[in-house]
Amino acid sequence: MRGANLTKPGLRAADLISPHRLSHVRAADLTHANLTDANLTGANLHAANLTGADLRKANLPAANLTDANLTKADLPAANLLENAKFCKTTMPDGTLNNRDCPPNPSETLPAPN
Repeated sequence: MRGANLTKPGLRAADLISPHRLSHVRAADLTHANLTDANLTGANLHAANLTGADLRKANLPAANLTDANLTKADLPAANLLENAKFCKTTMPDGTLNNRDCPPNPSETLPAPN
């Protein structure tokens, strides 16, 4: 779907990872895709490549953006991202967003004596 024009599609709760889930999961390649006004509520974008994608006015509540690459993507207003899941997500500016990663048990503090 590289460079696809998906403006205003109803992708609500869409699973955009490959159905071939044996040993290697292949994620959707949405590089430079036009997703303006797309309804991506609850979409599984796990490990999707959204580099340079146009996500202006896209609805992303409850979307799974774990391991997704959003480098140079045009993202919607912050309130539309409020309930999206971010873990090991590369943001448009290249930073890593781990907001929703589960706690790492090896990094927990020892119990007090």
